[in-house]
Amino acid sequence: MKTTTTKNTLVTAQLAALLIMLVGWGWIAGNFAQPQEPLFADALTDFLHAVPAILLFIFGLRYFSALLAAQPRRVGWAYIGVGVIATLAVLFLGLGGIVLSLLGISTSNPNSVGVHNLDDAIPAVLTLGGSLMWLVVAFLTWRQRAVASEVSVQ
Repeated sequence: MKTTTTKNTLVTAQLAALLIMLVGWGWIAGNFAQPQEPLFADALTDFLHAVPAILLFIFGLRYFSALLAAQPRRVGWAYIGVGVIATLAVLFLGLGGIVLSLLGISTSNPNSVGVHNLDDAIPAVLTLGGSLMWLVVAFLTWRQRAVASEVSVQ
């Protein structure tokens, strides 16, 4: 398979999107640490918020290791997994961000549920940005393949 500048750029953009999503999800998991809660409840809350980061790490590692090993046919489930997490992030953080912002504005208690300051907003913005970047690059990759297959048919 011939490597092109466009393909390298798209793979680099995918890697950047994945790293941004990992940072965002990791920050979200750390942001929801509640030391005043009982240990089990705190650990469960942290784990549930870290699940997307753990899955992204597994899917991303599999996806990029297969690409580096020049086995593009073995990346399917990992690529789809990252895409599903990115789509869910856009849906839940995008729509949920509006609700959480309204909840944060409605109370002055900094420990209540909601977005109260930049420390609460930045991880969601990072996660949304990385997710949107992944989905845009996925669309561009799909479009490039469709054009390439159309040209090869002719």
